[in-house]
Amino acid sequence: MDVLYGMILCSGADASLAAAEYVAGSEEEFVKLMNAKCDEIGLKRTHFTNVVGLHDKNNYSTAEDIAVLLEYAVQNKTCREILSAVEYKVPPTKQNPEGLTFDSTLFSRMYGDEMPGVKILGGKTGFTDESGNCIATFAEVNGKTYILVLCGGTTNWNNVYNTLSAYSEYCAGGKAYVPPDER
Repeated sequence: MDVLYGMILCSGADASLAAAEYVAGSEEEFVKLMNAKCDEIGLKRTHFTNVVGLHDKNNYSTAEDIAVLLEYAVQNKTCREILSAVEYKVPPTKQNPEGLTFDSTLFSRMYGDEMPGVKILGGKTGFTDESGNCIATFAEVNGKTYILVLCGGTTNWNNVYNTLSAYSEYCAGGKAYVPPDER
């Protein structure tokens, strides 16, 4: 479980590579499994070449496919729990006597309850120079779960603000998010 939390909460490439090697023997073999899963769940415009999200012209996806992938993931209790975690503490070991704490990059940028009637339950952030800042979230509004994926953000914050605004305006009938420094 520690490796899964490391992969998701802090985008740990080391954890992703370790998981790939453990499960499939190598990154290349795990990528084959990833692409097979894409076909299985019906992703139309996604193809992986690595497990860490590094840019490669043949490593690509769309916001729509990422939304389908997130919807699939949150149906799994363990995935939903990890994607919803604010932090995770790895117990002490001989190598790390004080243990480790993994903090969610998503929840380091929002609490999830900034907007009336909206509760962001979890998700994942990502960044490459080519794709910009990306954010995939799931939220509850009036008892219904929604998924939102935004790509191409120019700062760590604009997709966070846009996510909060979109859920509020389009799902809850509220207003756009106004950052504290602009109120």
